[in-house]
Amino acid sequence: NNSSRFGKFIEIQFNAMYKMSGARIHIYLLEKSRVVQQSESERNYHVFYQLLAGLSSDERTQVSLDAPIEQFTLLNQSGCVAIDGLDDAAEFRRTKEAMVAIGMDSQEQDAVVRTLAAVLLLAQLEFEADGDDHAHVAASSRALLQEVSGLLGPEQADDLSNALCTRQLVTRDDEITVPLNLEQATDSREALTKSIYGKLFSWLVVRCNAKLVDDSVAAAFIGILDIFGFEQFKVNSRHIW
Repeated sequence: NNSSRFGKFIEIQFNAMYKMSGARIHIYLLEKSRVVQQSESERNYHVFYQLLAGLSSDERTQVSLDAPIEQFTLLNQSGCVAIDGLDDAAEFRRTKEAMVAIGMDSQEQDAVVRTLAAVLLLAQLEFEADGDDHAHVAASSRALLQEVSGLLGPEQADDLSNALCTRQLVTRDDEITVPLNLEQATDSREALTKSIYGKLFSWLVVRCNAKLVDDSVAAAFIGILDIFGFEQFKVNSRHIW
């Protein structure tokens, strides 16, 4: 259940007296495809289930996560939402304790929760096509678009809609907005979902390193490389080559 889904290189730092003084984590090839697609009987990343199990009812309402876990597109694909012997609510408490341990204040912790909620809700957005086969956020998803936009920050919902349903073509003298069709808009939504999660993950590693690293006294280090193990899937992709 906890196999590495990214490669990491860990520097264990030592001072001039060869006593351990700090550490640094480098990450490679996070399996972002797992965010939007999971194999049968496999879960998405644990933190999503922890979030839904660990937040109080009021806290879930504040980030628009009132729906049952089975209704979230990112979590209901594989038929596996719970693992025997794993208490997601308790694990969420441990996750929050870990955030405190690396020096994250309440605002930063809240930002993590809001970003994870935005990832879950972004995948719920649906599109519809006009007479020219151009994709637009479906009328039934307009309220959801506002919620996602609000969770991500000061961006306007129309800006998020344009980012999902159009692309910019830059020429030497001009910038052209090109409408996307339904398939392209769906791909754009999945790409943004993966990108947001990936950036959040990278930011958390930066915060970990801020607590662990002490370059002022580091004179040498031992490096430990941990890469993906060999696995067999019904459907393979470049992420696990």
